[in-house]
This record gives sequence, C-alpha cells and structure tokens, in this order.
Amino acid sequence: MEQDTRPEAARILPPPPPPPSQEKALEAGAVEPSQLARARARATCAQCVVAGAVFLLSAGAGFPIGYSAVALPQLRAPNSSLLTDNDMGSWIASIHSAATPVGAFASGVLTERVGRRAALQLTALPFVAGWALVALARSHAVLLAGRAVAGLAVGLSAAPAQVLISEVAEPRNRGALAGTPMVSYSLGILCVYALGAALPWRAVAWLGTALPLAALAALALVPESPTWLVRRGRLPQASKALRWLRGGSVAAPLAQREFEQLVARLRSEETRGEAEAEAEAAPRPPEGCLRAFSRPDVYKPFFIVVTLNIMQIFSGTYLVIFYAVDLLEKANAGMDEALAAVLTAAVRVVFTAVACGLLSWTGRRALALSSGLTSGLAAVAMGSALYVRDGDAQGQGSDPYAAIVVGCLLVYMAANTCGFFVLPLITIGELLPAKVRGLAGGYIFASFNLALFAATKVFPSVTSEIGAHGVFWVFGIASLTGTVFIYLALPETKGQSLAQIEDYFRGKNFLWVTRHKYRSPEAPKV
Repeated sequence: MEQDTRPEAARILPPPPPPPSQEKALEAGAVEPSQLARARARATCAQCVVAGAVFLLSAGAGFPIGYSAVALPQLRAPNSSLLTDNDMGSWIASIHSAATPVGAFASGVLTERVGRRAALQLTALPFVAGWALVALARSHAVLLAGRAVAGLAVGLSAAPAQVLISEVAEPRNRGALAGTPMVSYSLGILCVYALGAALPWRAVAWLGTALPLAALAALALVPESPTWLVRRGRLPQASKALRWLRGGSVAAPLAQREFEQLVARLRSEETRGEAEAEAEAAPRPPEGCLRAFSRPDVYKPFFIVVTLNIMQIFSGTYLVIFYAVDLLEKANAGMDEALAAVLTAAVRVVFTAVACGLLSWTGRRALALSSGLTSGLAAVAMGSALYVRDGDAQGQGSDPYAAIVVGCLLVYMAANTCGFFVLPLITIGELLPAKVRGLAGGYIFASFNLALFAATKVFPSVTSEIGAHGVFWVFGIASLTGTVFIYLALPETKGQSLAQIEDYFRGKNFLWVTRHKYRSPEAPKV
C-alpha cells in the first residue's frame, strides 16, 4: 500500500460529506413527506427564476453576434445613411470578436471580486452603451466604437452567467438549467436575423437595448450565489439566499444543512492549507493564482475544460455557424442568404433546447459521446460528398449532390449543437472548483475567443488551400478525436454535487476509466 505523505493535520481531517439531497434529507427526518413535493416545486421555480434572468442577458449577448449579418447589406446599399464599402464592412463585422476576449479576461476578476450576480448586472451597462452608440452613429468611428463596446459586454457576461447558474442549481436541475445561456444565446441570434429582415439597422440597434435592461431588472430580484457569499464571509446573506433557492421556509432544514456544508468545506480548505504550510515549516502566504493552479483539483479540470474548448474550435462548431451561408451556397441548394441564415439559426436554437432537455435525464458523457460520433461521421460524409461532386466530370444541369451536402450539414449542426456546442460551457460551471471558478472561467473564455478570432480570420484562406471538402474532413477527424478524449477523461457529473466533483479531482485519478482503481474507500463515489 502506498504511504500517505500528507501532513498529519491533513490526514486526520476527513473531507466534509456531500450536501444531502432532498430525498436523503427526507429519510433523515429533516423534511416531512407531505412537504417534500412542495419544497421541490418551489425550489425548482426559484432556480428557474435565476436562470430566466440569465436567459435575458444571454439572449442580449446573441444580438451583437448576428447583427453584422443583417446590418451590412443595409449599410452597403446606395441609399444608406452611412455608406460602407467592403473593407469597412469587414471591420464592422470583426471588431466585435476582437473586443470579446478583453471582456472575457476581465470577467474572471470581476466575477470573483464583486460576485456572480453583480458582475452580470454591471455587464448590462456596456451592452446598452454599445447599442446606443451604434444606433446614434453618424460616422464609422462611432459605429466601430459601439460594436467594440458590445463585444466587450459579450465577453464580460459569459463566465459569470454560467457560474451563477451552476452554483444556485441543485444537481437534479443543473443539467437542464446549465444549457440555458446557450439556448438564449442562439435565440438572440435568430431574433436579430428576423428583426434585421424587417427593420432598419438603427431600429434593430435600439431594440438591442431592451434585453439587457430587462435582465438588469430581473437580476435585482434574485440572490447572489451562496457559494460566493460564504467564501466572502457574508454568512447571513448566504443562508438567506439558500433558503430562497431551496424552497423557502418549507425547506429550511435542507437549506440549513447545505449552508453548513458550504461553511464546513471552506473551513476544510483553510485547515488543509494551514497543515501544508506547517509541514513546510514556513508561514503560509496568501494563495495566489499560480499556487492555486498547481493543485490537482484545479489543474486537472482546467486541462479538461481547455481541451474541450480547443476541440470545439477544431471540430468547426462556430466556424460552420459563421460560414454556413457560404457552405449552403456551395451546395447549390437554391436558398437566398436570408433564408439560409434563418435556417441555420433555427436548427441551432431547436437542438440547443433539445440538448438541455436531454441533460435533465441522461448523463453528460452519453450525450457528448453520441454528439461527437454523429457530428464527426456527418462531417466526414459531407467532405466526401463535396470531394466526389468537385471531381465529377459531368457538373451539368441539376446538382445531384446538393441534397446530400445540405442534409449532412444540418445533421452535423444538430449533433454538434447537442454536445460540443453546449458541453464546454457547462463544464466551466461544473468541473472547475469554487475557489477559482470565476477567475479560471474568465481566462478560458478569453483564450477561447482569441483562438476563435484567429481561426475565423484564416478560415477562408485555409478553405481556398484545401477546399471545402478538406475543411470538413478536418472537422470530422477533430470531432472523432475529441470523442476519444471525452471517453477517456470527462467525468460523469449528472446527479453529483459540485463538492463531490471537486473531491473526485483531488484523488489520484485523472482518466475516468481509471477512477475505480484509485478511489479510496472513504472517497465519494463519482
């Protein structure tokens, strides 16, 4: 048996038990049987209210993404009040993405300093300012400034939105609610497409302020994350927030036990750190960023989340969204640009909602593996169809491959959306430990958006070099490779508390397939 080399104080301090579920609390007599259904219904309603407030802001974040697609045709029109050429149009479209990483980087610090809810409330202000600048723009400089401010706001909103939902939701609701930001984000893109087809670009910009303002009001009605409140020593507010989130006075015993668990976990972390410092015979300095990321319960999940984000880029999740119109045109499907944009946006909305429903009753791994396998095969099939069509000497009359290409593209988008589109965002809220969740989430979003910006810029030139068929072969191979990584490393988190997930990464196991080999008898079962 391997010798335990941890300091004595750390060895004798048992890990705190996971917070009891409502069913276990019922068995222990904490809640009367007649009150359980009432408590569960009220708790679900309260958590949905929080998700609804985040929904409004995330839908508002989707507006700037799709806005350039509907504004640029109007700006290029001869009768435009702000005539725009192709070069300026490319800046209007891309400057939003260039500003997003800046906001994402700042969101990590903001989320930890002021709280998850407060960070989201502050995010609403640059959204409104950005849209106001766009709507009032009389020069390209002001229009670019408005787009940059809106891009900054999108980056600021992503990490705190996901972290807040993950920390307020119970394990039984977390799967469905964690996908809320992606559903609303996709719905925001669809809405701006529809509005842009019917209204002038300035009117669409003014309407873009509505959702952030509504979110600002809605967020004022919900509590701050209890996890963040406990870690900031604001225990009375944390206890009150938990009572509201777990069903009010009916579920007061459940809320109290979960509150005690959060406090005990924080004390355990502090005691463990003091014991390590004692063993080193040195005073313990404040835990900085590098020290925190050197711990296995931080760097293991951080590596998994970063890898999933890289996998998302190379599997073409966003690249296909950005260039879906061009790809459909290559298929000679006979669709105009507006119809193609609405079609791809609608597919994304529908299947993001489907993914949220599936997450409420199936595991993360099953959904991710099926998504990766299906989207990978669809991408390979589409690349093969394009290759065969391009090499077909006939090339006359109707295109017999058009239906195959369009079908493969839609299957790819549907399968990819159900897993690879929503999975990286969900893992930020579930896998990262509470002590670095906001900060690490901001860093991940910043690096992801920088990489995505670069990939989006080089995509047209890469496509011209290897062809559309080669691009989809790359997407397919990347999706299948990512599926293998998910099978090996991604833990199943359905039904597990965030504390149990943290304890899993504290163990020796890194690969999911070796978890039983290394789990100690007292470790929680994950």
